[in-house]
Amino acid sequence: ARRSPATLAALAGALLLSIASPEAGMAAITAATAGNMQSQINYTRSNEKEADRFGIATLAKAGFDVQAMPRFFGRLADEYRYASKPPPMLLTHPLPEDRVADSRQRAQAY
Repeated sequence: ARRSPATLAALAGALLLSIASPEAGMAAITAATAGNMQSQINYTRSNEKEADRFGIATLAKAGFDVQAMPRFFGRLADEYRYASKPPPMLLTHPLPEDRVADSRQRAQAY
């Protein structure tokens, strides 16, 4: 996995800290790794939003009903509502409810 310079610096600092206190060093390594993972999740979520924007534009250009996208995301939201799910900060995709709202707003532009 790719690591950012900030993550590498945090890991290097954590390793140095572990010399003085192994427990504190391990906690710092865990925090740096978690921060890197959250950054990757946020990047993935951003990509998904961009894909949704591109998707609705493609529907419009192809002559399809752009309101189909918010309806589809509404169905996903209905299914997701009762499912066991991780905390929103750990999701790689935007929340279904957010996708419904975003796609409705975008569909109005067409």
